[in-house]
Amino acid sequence: TVGEQITARFSDGSKVVFDHVVVKNGKVVLVNETKYGHAKLSAQQIRFFEKNQSVTFVGNNAERLGIKGTKINASSTKTKVSHVNVEEL
Repeated sequence: TVGEQITARFSDGSKVVFDHVVVKNGKVVLVNETKYGHAKLSAQQIRFFEKNQSVTFVGNNAERLGIKGTKINASSTKTKVSHVNVEEL
């Protein structure tokens, strides 16, 4: 199952939203972020993808996926950051 715009929170309460989260058999198997053009990761996304800080899924979209309350980090879960250069299309 693929969920879109899934919110998670760091232990300090700040939030991050992931474009896509893939769940298989109740387990998060992929967190994907897509950037268009010259867009870069936000400060919160850098904390997760590059600094490997843990997050806990929150909100209705996470609940629909069955992952609300699940804690992950970039070493425990496969991650992908895709870049789409719209100028090349």
